[in-house]
Amino acid sequence: RDFQPVCGCDNKTYRNDCAAYFCGGLNGNSWTTGTVCSAFFIDLYPTAITYFPPTFNLFMKQPGPATLYIFDDFGRLQYQRNFYATFAGQTFLDQELPVDNLNLGIYIAMVLASGEKQTVKFAKVVEPSR
Repeated sequence: RDFQPVCGCDNKTYRNDCAAYFCGGLNGNSWTTGTVCSAFFIDLYPTAITYFPPTFNLFMKQPGPATLYIFDDFGRLQYQRNFYATFAGQTFLDQELPVDNLNLGIYIAMVLASGEKQTVKFAKVVEPSR
């Protein structure tokens, strides 16, 4: 679960070395720790949200602004937040996203920074019965 991004030899960013090894199938030491492959990297956990607020992580390779948008499945803006990295390699860790007022459904979290766009899909779902 730790967010410590690495840039893999396949030019993909992974949330940590464990993800690079097990999800990316990369051999040990075939990634660069403490950096990302693009200008920034976003991470959202969990992507199936029940009652826990999800945590959002943002790693900025260079100083500058970034904007997070959350859109519903009809493309309507539901949330917006601005970030500003004051130094290279700045990480915004465990930023809680306010999903309490969102209806059940599919959403897109999109970040624009340094002329690039990254997206992550997530769902607000009903907690399973116990």
